[in-house]
Amino acid sequence: MKQAFIKNRVYFAALLAILLSLCFALGLGYALPRAVYADDGEEIVPKENHWITQSAFLLFVEAEDRVIEIKEWEQGKFHGGEYVVSAEAEYGNEKLYFRIYESGENGLSAIGFEKSVPVNGEMDKEAFRTEENGLVLSYVSDKLVSLKAGTYYLLAVVEDEYGEYTGLNNGYLTDEEIIKRSFEFRVTEPAQKEESTLTGLTIDEWTLGNYENAHNLIKAETNVGLENVTYAVYYDNDGVKGSAVINLASFNTDANGAVVDIYTIDSLGKLGAGKYWLVAYIIDNDGEYLSVMIPFHVRIQNYWVVIPSLTSWNEGHYNVKDNVLNGAANKGNVKFTILDDKDNVLYTVVKDDESTVTSVINANGDVLHVSALNKLAVGSYKIIAEVESTDKYSSLRTTAYFAVFEDSVALSGIIAATVTFAVIDLIAAGLCIALLIIRRRRISDRFRKMVSKELHRG
Repeated sequence: MKQAFIKNRVYFAALLAILLSLCFALGLGYALPRAVYADDGEEIVPKENHWITQSAFLLFVEAEDRVIEIKEWEQGKFHGGEYVVSAEAEYGNEKLYFRIYESGENGLSAIGFEKSVPVNGEMDKEAFRTEENGLVLSYVSDKLVSLKAGTYYLLAVVEDEYGEYTGLNNGYLTDEEIIKRSFEFRVTEPAQKEESTLTGLTIDEWTLGNYENAHNLIKAETNVGLENVTYAVYYDNDGVKGSAVINLASFNTDANGAVVDIYTIDSLGKLGAGKYWLVAYIIDNDGEYLSVMIPFHVRIQNYWVVIPSLTSWNEGHYNVKDNVLNGAANKGNVKFTILDDKDNVLYTVVKDDESTVTSVINANGDVLHVSALNKLAVGSYKIIAEVESTDKYSSLRTTAYFAVFEDSVALSGIIAATVTFAVIDLIAAGLCIALLIIRRRRISDRFRKMVSKELHRG
């Protein structure tokens, strides 16, 4: 019995040894290249494979007949419809595939995709293939668009075809080998968006019927390019923007501010007198509208119906009937201001519809009788006539000059008094002579200034 048991153990050990030998042989068969033999028993040596074109991202510029290697792109800016994934081996291109590796704390790791492709009979999510023209499929493009900023490596792989050709980049590769055999590319941080600006909107106003495209320019300041600014004109509705003017709801200008199309030019030239609103707008980096708005006017050209003037007088002899203040505008009321030869404001003059002065207002705002003009000393004066503009008509402003002359009658009286006092009272006569000298000197000085100013004005 004991001998039978020992005999069975020997048989079992021998059988186990045979099984282990078979497993080892099978393992070696998968681990080592298998030799392929022809029908006559001669071993077939596979062809040595090599790369004709190394892996890369390429852009074909047909217009310039050139190829650009895409070594980097901004995060989110991979152009899947333009960039071609390139690689070509001498053998096995029909089974060629790619992997992309990224660098991490623990070395390189292959990125995964949403879909898988067959590699050596197994589905592999870390591999992808391209279309025949080299473009990647949409799910691959989406992955490349989502890559974070960093450095990546594109590796092309061809597996062995036993008995036909050898593989390329297949099997286990170290990080150093992957880096050496790959196409290195970078994904850069997205550029910071510059905030869009739109300021400095201006329009050169014109009077009714006098619009000129070359002179009445429309301009704005922006950092997105003036060609991207759109303009519109709106009616005024009690001080706020109303409805858009027909044919002026959307138009553009050139870099100088001149309108670019004839229909807009014609419509601007036909605007009636009144107040309008000019709006400029752009679309910013976020796709939102950014706009600015200013009012402008098309006014009737005002003009003087009666040219402003004021009749001069002798010192102390102003008369509202003789010294007429002229000045009337086609539109609006006229304001008159009297200034001395140093441009100091003396009076504001109010007159009625018949050009008769009714009152004067001094620099302090006090309302005085017209007789206050009699206090003006001998000299040359300036009078400014103004009409303020409105939404309908333009302003007017002109300057006229008048003089207050020396009073020859008063001078004769002083001389006569001097002669009389010379007979009666020498002291009084002396005072009269002094008064005469002072007066003559003062008037002479003022007269010289007046004459000099009038000569220079002419």
